Amino acid sequence: MLAWMELLLHWVKKLKNSIFPIEDVAQAHTHMEGNRNIRKIILKVM
Repeated sequence: MLAWMELLLHWVKKLKNSIFPIEDVAQAHTHMEGNRNIRKIILKVM
C-alpha cells in the first residue's frame, strides 16, 4: 500500500500547477480557457 500512496503523491505533484481551491473556481476556468493547463484541473474542496 505504501508504494501506491507514493505513486499517487508523485502524480499529484506533477499536477501541482492545476490545483485550485474551490473558492478560485473562476480563476481555474480562466486558466482552462487560456489553454494553460497541461493535464486536468483539480478543484480542491477541503
